[in-house]
Amino acid sequence: MTLLTTLFLAAAAVAPAPAPAGFAEMVAPAGGSVGFAALDLSSGRTLGWQETVPFPMQSVFKLPIAIEVLHQVDAKKLDLARVVALGPADRRDGPPGTMAVPAKKTVRELLEAMIMTSDNVACDKLLSLLGGPGVVDARVRALGVDHVSIRYTELDLHTGKVDNTATPAAMVGLLAKVARHDVGLSAASAALLDDVLLRVTTGPQRIKGALPPGTPVAHKTGMSDTRDGKTDATNDVGLITLPNGNRVAVAAFVHASPADIGTRERTIARLSRAAYDVFNTTVATNAPAAAGSTRRPAPAPTSYFVKSAASLAEVERTLQGKGAHGSDLLKPGATAIEIVLRHEDDYEQTELELHDGKDHIFFVTDGQATLTLGGELVAPREISSGEWKGAKATNAKTVDVAKGDLVFIPHGTVHGRSAKGRRFTMLIVSFFPAGPPGGPSPVLPAK
Repeated sequence: MTLLTTLFLAAAAVAPAPAPAGFAEMVAPAGGSVGFAALDLSSGRTLGWQETVPFPMQSVFKLPIAIEVLHQVDAKKLDLARVVALGPADRRDGPPGTMAVPAKKTVRELLEAMIMTSDNVACDKLLSLLGGPGVVDARVRALGVDHVSIRYTELDLHTGKVDNTATPAAMVGLLAKVARHDVGLSAASAALLDDVLLRVTTGPQRIKGALPPGTPVAHKTGMSDTRDGKTDATNDVGLITLPNGNRVAVAAFVHASPADIGTRERTIARLSRAAYDVFNTTVATNAPAAAGSTRRPAPAPTSYFVKSAASLAEVERTLQGKGAHGSDLLKPGATAIEIVLRHEDDYEQTELELHDGKDHIFFVTDGQATLTLGGELVAPREISSGEWKGAKATNAKTVDVAKGDLVFIPHGTVHGRSAKGRRFTMLIVSFFPAGPPGGPSPVLPAK
């Protein structure tokens, strides 16, 4: 058995549980097809209903557009203060309050309007400045998020003949990266994205609809026109902050629904509240440190290790001829697992990171990179509960890794990597030590 096969079998053994009881009743009134995914960023636990099925995004695709806008701002290709002229060709259909043309707006004003009020004029103008939908699609893929397809502008979408699509699971994965400031943006751009998502005014009865008043929700909505008695898309995706400070990423898509707007929005609200209730009662980690707090990152429970390709080959040779047999390199102890195949071209991580609640296994499948491991973060910043970043670390070591090497990084260990001037591919297996494998799965209330 190869090492990769062993890792995938381990993943299967602790795969997420099926959709909890109560989901079928929640989605039934909407008719059509409903997709939902939720991820507790602290524990890694998930909920889902048709979470791997592609759904039309409609204006949800404006979130990836915003990420690309800010990437180009950081790269000095765009300037938030740049004034852009809007002419008759930029006119678009949209909800009341859609930008009137002709007009002059700054890039920042276009960005805020696109996210906060879902303005279609602003959206398509920004897309034209970026270089078109394909540029945004490429950005999402470069972030390691698959199953998101962005091919069309708002003008295209309003023909009712084409769709940009995403699976709920993929959108939750992108939201998790946004929450962890892992979309490659500068600190200022990441903060601006957080701010505009928190100030969205559309869809107050969707994700927010059944949550306790005042619950912070950073989100982006999407909705299509109704044709022949059915609405192709009523959507909302976002980040819910729980009372303990932990965050939950949720993505809800209601497709081809014959129901009225109130029923569609209540479906999203009920699913979101269900996720809130499950993770608010099962999460047991600390809230982020307050300003001036003496709280520090949790210490590593054991040392990291690096297994060279030669040493792994030797282990495999000792097992040959013994039939069905294996050798434990690391025994898992988590309730959830994440596997990501990541490819990087000429990439250098700008900040080191540390996770209080996540263990990593890196298996290098191609190329070379230099890892920074161990030590202590200097001036650590807790960007979300248990997720720390810092520009440098004291007493850290650098290790060169290449194809066939395996690295174990326990939670509490500082790590970063650089593949500057190189190509690098690795399999990342992440364990969330919130309890033993096979522990109880969350069950939603029937109502």
